[in-house]
Parts: sequence; structure tokens; C-alpha cells
Amino acid sequence: MSSREIFIKKLKRGDLFDAVVVGGGITGSGILRRLAMSGLNVVLLEQKDFAWGTSSRSGKLVHGGLRYIKQGQLLLTYHAVREREKLLKDYRKLISPLKFAIPLEDNSRAKRMAYRFGLSVYDLFAMKKTADYTPISELISDFKFINDSIFGAYTFFDAVTDDVKLTLQILFEALKYGCLALNYSKVVEINKIHSYYEVVFKDEISGERLSISSRSIVFATGAWIGEFNSSLSIRKLKGSHLVLPFEKMPIRYACAVFHPEDKRPLYIIPWNGFVLFGTTDIDYKENLNSEVKISKEETEYLLEALDYWFPKAKIVNDSVVSTFSGVRGVLNTHKKDPSKETRDYILKVKENMIFIAGGKLTTFDYISRKVSKKIFGLLNKNPVDVGFGKFDDYLKKVTGVVSMFDKLFWSSIEDKRFSEILKNSFVVHLDDLLIRRSRLGLTSPDGGVECLEKKKGLVMSSLGWNVEKYNKELRRYKDVLRYYRLDG
Repeated sequence: MSSREIFIKKLKRGDLFDAVVVGGGITGSGILRRLAMSGLNVVLLEQKDFAWGTSSRSGKLVHGGLRYIKQGQLLLTYHAVREREKLLKDYRKLISPLKFAIPLEDNSRAKRMAYRFGLSVYDLFAMKKTADYTPISELISDFKFINDSIFGAYTFFDAVTDDVKLTLQILFEALKYGCLALNYSKVVEINKIHSYYEVVFKDEISGERLSISSRSIVFATGAWIGEFNSSLSIRKLKGSHLVLPFEKMPIRYACAVFHPEDKRPLYIIPWNGFVLFGTTDIDYKENLNSEVKISKEETEYLLEALDYWFPKAKIVNDSVVSTFSGVRGVLNTHKKDPSKETRDYILKVKENMIFIAGGKLTTFDYISRKVSKKIFGLLNKNPVDVGFGKFDDYLKKVTGVVSMFDKLFWSSIEDKRFSEILKNSFVVHLDDLLIRRSRLGLTSPDGGVECLEKKKGLVMSSLGWNVEKYNKELRRYKDVLRYYRLDG
């Protein structure tokens, strides 16, 4: 029996929960962990796969947001930088320091002073000095194909992660404290009954409607928050990235540049043996529950910037391995330029319901701590440190699972261990496995289909599929994969 099946069985017991968290991205997972580790009986419901939305389609950066200093958002930058430092310490295997270069086209004294000031503030918030200057002679060796008309670059440090792995690591840590979490469980109805809420959700796999009772609800649904609280003014912004082969763009570290036309900030970073370039930032009006695909205009926009900054690389459509696009819900202050909207967050409380709008990957735990404090106040309870081991059997099964995702198809994992990982990492569809667990969907030209076929029998037996079901899921996966390819 898979973890998902076990958890559904537990939910049917009819327990009264202290809190239900709606939304299985990085923020929802962080809140689940904070509440569970403080002694609350809590469950998380996600309408699709964990990290299906923005938390698998981010720019992979754990950063303070250097550009927010220029926009005067010093408090947001301070909190983000402090959270970055905390996460670097707590999750060394998942989050790594990343050096950045900012190439200088304008060598004027005013421009140099502006950069030095901003980077000094950034380092001050981090309480360490990382900012430096690199002359063009050195920069060319670090960025082989960079435009050699620039004067040099200022450098500094931020951090990089795999957003899905970080989200799942936080989620699995939460589950070790005895809480529950379900993917493909869409909340369809909420009723207030005396002093608690009845939360009705649909199991998208079986089609069954189930209900649970809870004293409080936290909505951490990102861009979907308007479905639960229409009074929150959210602007849905689409961001798209290109995934490039490292040999086409050999870079030693990251580079922050500006688009030659509209001067929007962009960045190129080494990631998982490949190179990411992005991101666009445009209003999104389409269906949030459908896969999101980069547009022709976005592709041309990004390629134009690459051609300007790295002309010798000669990056064209055929150079691109894959793409990914996500939609983030930011606070709507009606700025003309979407990139100037704040990445801060707000909490709204209505009775015993908390609604979260805005925020960013780096500040997920900062937000989680704020929500946890608010929940305990609403419930008139005091947090307690329950420690690991409340669910010992599950603790043994999930330990080290996240670190094994990259090895699923590339190393000689015993069949028993392979099957155990699939059963206990909530894999329901092949895109869960190949896009959000192993990442082959982004890094392999065929999306990992060839590797999958070699493990076909084991995948089928692990997930309880027959040949008909496997073929149906494979067709579904190939359809999803089109959204991650330029030629799809």
C-alpha cells in the first residue's frame, strides 16, 4: 500500500484536526512542517501534485532580491537575505552558494557608485563581504561567449536550489512529525459547523468526495488564492525559462544582465549540469489549472537577450533542451511594469481562516513562522516540541528519499528500494516521476522516456499499473511534455 493510500485511510477515521493547510507548494509545506513540529494535528491538501505550480517552475534562486534595494524595498530585502543565510546553513545539501557577475556596459563613476552602494547594503544585511570587481580580462575566461565590449563586472553571492527537491524535503520533514498530506485532492466545499470547519475535497484519482473536520484552515495556494478569497488583489504573472546544454553556454557561475530593449533584469545560471536563462514577467489571463507554455514572443525576447550578451554562443531555438513556465501570484499595486510589483506578502485573517498572498521561495519559512504564531493564537494553544518519531514506520521509509531522486534511473538501485521510493514519494502520474522527482523531463531530450522504458516493469509493479494503464499514462506524459518543449 502506498503512502497516499495509507493517508486516505487515516483521514477516513473522522479525526478533528487542529488545522488544514490548502496548497502543497513550498509555502504550504513550510507551514505544515511548522505546525506539525509544534504539536498540532494537521493535514495538507494539494489539488495537483506537490510543487506542481510555481514551486517547480521558479528561477531556482534562493536570493535576497538585489533589485528590490533600487526599488526601496529594504525591509523585504533584509528579511530575504537573512532567510537565505539561514537556509544555506540548514540545507547545505539542497542549497548552494552561487556567485553572480553583473557586467558593466556603462563605466561611468555614477554607475559604479550605484552598484557599490547596492552591493554594500546587500552584504551588510548578510553580515559578510562578498562583493568584488572582476576586470574584463578575467571575466572572458569565466564566460567564454560574453560580449567583449563590456568594461568588467561587479560580483556578489546569492544561492541556488532545486525548488521541487526543497519543497519535498520540507514536506517529508513535516510528515516525520505525524501529520498527513495528500496530493491530487481538490478542496471543493467549506462549511462552518459550530466551532469547526467541514472541508470537503475530491480525490482526483478515485473521484471520491471526502470530508474532514478542522478548527482552522490556512490557504497557501499562491496564484489560486482568489478562488478562496476574492477580496485579495492578486496579479498573476507568468515567468518562462530556457534550459540550455552546458556545452553551448559554458559558464563558471551566474550572470545577471538586463534585456537590451526594455532593461528588465534577467539571469543565466548553471543548474544540474545545464544552464537556465530567464525570466520573463508578463500578465497571465489564462486558466491556472492547465499546463503553462512559453509563448513565441517570450522565446524571441529571451533569445534576443542571449544574442546581445553572449553573441558568440549563437543560441537559437534548436539549442534549447527544454523550457518551463510558471505563474506567480503577487500583490497587485497596479504598477505599469509587472516587474516592479512587490514580492512581499500579506496575511488576512477571517475567523479561524488565514489567507496568504504574495511571498517568494526564499521567505517561505519566515512566512511559515508568522502563520504558525497566528494559528496558535487563534486556537488559544501553546506550541510544544514533539520531536521526530511520532510516525516511526513512515520515518524509516522517507529518510533519504529526496537525495535518491536523481539516481532513480542512473544508478543500480535495488528493485525493492526503487519500488519503495515510488510508493512513498506520492507518485501518481509519470510527470510526477519524470518532471518533479527525477527531473529527466527537463534535462533529457526525450523527456526520460527511454530511461523509463528500461524500468517499465518495475514502475508498473510499484504503482499497481497493468499494461493498459501504463500506456495511457505514457500518452498522458507525452502530452504534458509538449508544454516543456519549444516544438511541442
